[in-house]
Amino acid sequence: MGVCVQRLLRQVRRLDLAAYEALPEALRTRYAVSPARLFGDTRRDAEIRTQLRLSVAGEMYELERRFAAHPAIAPTKAYRSLCAVFHQQCELVEEKAAVRQKAGGAVIQNPSDPGATYDGHKGAGYKVQVCETCHEDNEVQLITLAMPQTAADTDPESVPAIVEQLKRGGLAPGELLADSAYGSDGNVQGCKRDGIELIAPVNSSKLDLEKLHVNDFQVDPQTEIVLACPAGHAPIESVFDPRGQETVTRMDAALCAHCPLRERCPFQGKGVRTFRHTPAQRRGAERRQTEQTPAFKSRYRKRAGIEGTFSRLKRCMRLGRLRVRGKPAVDMAIVLKIAGWNIRCAARSQKMRDYIGQTIRKGANGALIQAARAAFSRFCRLYVHLPRHFRPIMPSAV
Repeated sequence: MGVCVQRLLRQVRRLDLAAYEALPEALRTRYAVSPARLFGDTRRDAEIRTQLRLSVAGEMYELERRFAAHPAIAPTKAYRSLCAVFHQQCELVEEKAAVRQKAGGAVIQNPSDPGATYDGHKGAGYKVQVCETCHEDNEVQLITLAMPQTAADTDPESVPAIVEQLKRGGLAPGELLADSAYGSDGNVQGCKRDGIELIAPVNSSKLDLEKLHVNDFQVDPQTEIVLACPAGHAPIESVFDPRGQETVTRMDAALCAHCPLRERCPFQGKGVRTFRHTPAQRRGAERRQTEQTPAFKSRYRKRAGIEGTFSRLKRCMRLGRLRVRGKPAVDMAIVLKIAGWNIRCAARSQKMRDYIGQTIRKGANGALIQAARAAFSRFCRLYVHLPRHFRPIMPSAV
């Protein structure tokens, strides 16, 4: 917020010196220092910092109103950035600017990189969704998808776009292994409609394992009707509502009075006890049971392989910290680095080298090959003289 105000004041001083000198002197003096010293003396005192944020919010609101109709300042990038940050981080309460308690993750983190957003787990910046082959018959495993995103984009909501991009490239798999963040019931059913089996654990972080769940009941999967409780008692009625996608089951309280499972039972009520469940909850319960089988663990074991790929992409391709800003440049850098990784992996495959050699010998021009070899040799000679931070990738890796 402070950097946005500082940058706008610089533009005001450059474009309209009279308007800049008309601003309060205290405002101009506060933002005259460097960004590192702007609020450095308030970091250890939470109360002073809170009051300072309120003060900055008020100054942003005043500057937005003052220059909203200015013909030279309103169109500038600095003014638009200030307005965007103010409306994301602040709100008006009785015509006074106040800082939002929770602004969410889809907000500007750096005025120099408006595309970067925030994730509570990984911080500010960007991320990339990656798919990699994992079949044991492959001589090498290659990355089939790299979909750059901002940090605020959630993993569960990314699955439809991932599947669509794989299908568009003709690379849709029969099985897709993913971690629990991607394994919602909606994603599993959506992949099923596309002919893909999504293999992912169910997120059970909020599940009370001490209670009975829908998988402990006898449920007809065709009608979603409960046939009996874990104690073997039949309900008074069990009705499935297709519009609300919910089954309501009622049980006689007299049957539950002396049941040894009463403390763990999800039925609630006094005269007539009621239990509600959805098809998604039933399918999730079935998946949790399947996860405990050796067959599932054997199939899902391959998922761990891509963690090593992530580590090598960060170490070998410097994908953990890019040297560019802005979403277009970041997206391009990510795709090119992962393409380079695929080339590096493919170069280890004898089958791939033989295929490329046959293709070149059949259809390529000999002079073109010689020119390409000469250009690559010249690049290698120049490469060793470049500063280290200018070297995008070692030629031997390619």
